[in-house]
Amino acid sequence: MINEQDLSSDSLRPVRNGVVPFGYRLSDDHAGFLEPIPDQLEHLQKAIGYVQRGDLSLRNAADWLFTKTGRKISAMGLSKLSKNSIRSASG
Repeated sequence: MINEQDLSSDSLRPVRNGVVPFGYRLSDDHAGFLEPIPDQLEHLQKAIGYVQRGDLSLRNAADWLFTKTGRKISAMGLSKLSKNSIRSASG
């Protein structure tokens, strides 16, 4: 059973559409919830920054993420996350 402490800690989030997003894994302790993978999320933020600054293309940033984390993400998936990052930062 999940207590309020677990849900309020930003460490868990519910699975949506059966998809496990980049930077998360299925929780072993809480069925139907995801837990963050801090290393992957850190590299994801770096990759988004590289794309937004024009240092890397989306495809090259996706390849860089795979090299750093061993987990694949498509250029389109990275594009969506990058756009969401811009939206959440601006308001």
